[in-house]
Amino acid sequence: MGLKNIQEEFVKLSLDKDAREKAFDPSSTDLNDFDHLKLSVKRHAYSLIRKRLGVVKSILRNTKAAMGDAFDNEFLKFASASEVPSGIDRHRKDSIQFAEWLIKETQDSKKSKLLKVLLSHELQPVHMWMNKKKLSIQFYSRSPHQIISLYRDSISITKARISPTVVIWWETNGGQSCYQWKSYSL
Repeated sequence: MGLKNIQEEFVKLSLDKDAREKAFDPSSTDLNDFDHLKLSVKRHAYSLIRKRLGVVKSILRNTKAAMGDAFDNEFLKFASASEVPSGIDRHRKDSIQFAEWLIKETQDSKKSKLLKVLLSHELQPVHMWMNKKKLSIQFYSRSPHQIISLYRDSISITKARISPTVVIWWETNGGQSCYQWKSYSL
């Protein structure tokens, strides 16, 4: 087996959980050249998941702050049960897929509706960038700004009151593309 084949097999084992489990299953009749590197492959797979987590944390900063350590735990569950996105927008896709997964997982909790507002708000610039939009208007039953203020003041986000809110997002061109927003609540 040449170096190129070894690298391809290593990447496959690192990224494909099913292939990794099959290759390292003690009852498997398929002997794998990487059997002696089992721990190394598992560490590499874990480091790739942690790297994904780091990128998703940077995109969903407010959700991470509002959820605390539960965010990391939920992402690790999500990552072990989902496909790794590919392509140029893979980190953005990963964030969107995690947000959808998180909403489903927390739908029975008191924080579900609030997390949905927060995630939608944080993902708006991601959607704008991916769809090449320069302006977006979102309507919420609760103010994303109020939710962010509550957790920053160490107050439970479940204290957010119903407050119909319009959030306007726009792209600015100050050297790099970035997005700003302004909210209007009743």
